[in-house]
Amino acid sequence: MKKSLIRTMSALVVAVMALTSCATGNQAPADAGTTGGNGADTTAPADGGGQAASDVRDELIFLTGAFPVTLDPVMMNDHPSAQIRLMIFETLVSLNPRTMELEPGLAVSWDFEDAQTLNMELRQGVYFSNGDPFTADDVSFTIERAIESTHTRSMFEMIEYVEIHDDHNITLHLSEPFMPILHTLSTGQLGIVNANVARELGFDGFHENPVGTGRFIFDSQVLGDRTVVVRNENYWGELPHLRQITFRVIPEQPIRFIEVETGNADIGFSILPTDVQRAEETDSVVLHRHLNFSYNYIGFNTASGPLADIRVRQAIAHALQLQPIIDNAFAGTGMPGTGPLTTLHDMSIATEPFEFDLDRSRELLAEAGFPDGLSLRFWTNAGNQARADVAQLVQSQLRQVNIDVEVEIIEWGTYLEATAAGEHDMFMLGWISQPDPHFGVDMLFHSRNVGAPGNRSFTVNAEIDRLIEEGKGELDPVRRAQIYADLQNAIREELPHIFLHFGEELIVTTPEVRGFFPAPTGSPWLWEVYFE
Repeated sequence: MKKSLIRTMSALVVAVMALTSCATGNQAPADAGTTGGNGADTTAPADGGGQAASDVRDELIFLTGAFPVTLDPVMMNDHPSAQIRLMIFETLVSLNPRTMELEPGLAVSWDFEDAQTLNMELRQGVYFSNGDPFTADDVSFTIERAIESTHTRSMFEMIEYVEIHDDHNITLHLSEPFMPILHTLSTGQLGIVNANVARELGFDGFHENPVGTGRFIFDSQVLGDRTVVVRNENYWGELPHLRQITFRVIPEQPIRFIEVETGNADIGFSILPTDVQRAEETDSVVLHRHLNFSYNYIGFNTASGPLADIRVRQAIAHALQLQPIIDNAFAGTGMPGTGPLTTLHDMSIATEPFEFDLDRSRELLAEAGFPDGLSLRFWTNAGNQARADVAQLVQSQLRQVNIDVEVEIIEWGTYLEATAAGEHDMFMLGWISQPDPHFGVDMLFHSRNVGAPGNRSFTVNAEIDRLIEEGKGELDPVRRAQIYADLQNAIREELPHIFLHFGEELIVTTPEVRGFFPAPTGSPWLWEVYFE
């Protein structure tokens, strides 16, 4: 028996989900969705998988808003990167986007020996795209690597070590009970990498040669323009119908719509909310829309500058009328935000909103030492018109209390680097996660995740940290729900964010696209897509 030891990165490490029973076999998919899904045929082709017939198109053009930051699963958690990595890498456990149920992935079965011991049987007959066989060593190395990365450490440090019994049987030993462990194993950041290649290339080189077991293989990139993946002809399971997927970058949302409308592309991700009615009325596109797990927020830098004073944050909260912002920027899509967890998340509650009160806002500014107002910078990223509209509307409203807001629209990669470094005042971003409440709060608000991992508001609050730690390990569902209610209220009191909006996926496809279903987590299973 071999043990692969993994460093414990923190004193507050956590463990396993004791209330989950053994999962085996293939579970039947049902219907569910995230931000897209009405009016489209989502049934599979009658002839199953395999290569498409010669008279049917097998190349898909998918339009996205930004170039991926990295194809290495543990180096960044941005959405454009995650969508492509899902094609290349597989996880131990799979979250079905239609049912939101966990299913076997590279692990075919699992059982909990106790609350901190998870046994897993790995799938046999699986090969990486370079021909290397998939074994337990790849799993152990992938977890070690994820814990070493500063971007993903806190997501996986609850795994104390991996015990390897043989090439296809392992035991995960956790430091203490951790309720969302199976969901954690399904996240794209734990896409299983080829240990031989990743050891050789290291963190600096693996992103240029990302080798996984997925249905597609990385083929090429044109910097800032496109990423191409091609079908893995040696995939262990059912082959996708598509031979090639090209992820083209078009930052402007209206142009993404036009490109699909005119037949120059097949799927346009994240169209403008103001284009929804047009999409519903034209026969040249099919609109997919569905509530998802996305949370759109106005963030504050709580660590430095005027916004480090909670009274300034409160003054801004009292000076904003959120409904007009939502009506204008999101054009009736999604719903107003009521807290850091969306209504789709388990254990979400509606927190008390801040009353619109300009007099109270001015009083708070005076108490904070700004009786004559102040100047702030509001950053958001290029390629998202709704966020730019939010910034402009916030700028207009805050003039009423003599807060001068300078709006800056910044390229996506630069934007992520700058907000991770804390160079901002206010900013606009979104977060999309999974059903368990832990994933909606840990990366955004725990002090160990400040900067690049997700806490770009630089929130450091001992009570918030304590409740996050308690919540992820609590086995009693009633007690756990109360912890997350207290946590959501504590975040509201700290006010690192304005809880602005819960979103939808707004996606258009050509009428010929079949099998497409928009995932609530924002990364659709494009291998299900085929052409009529």
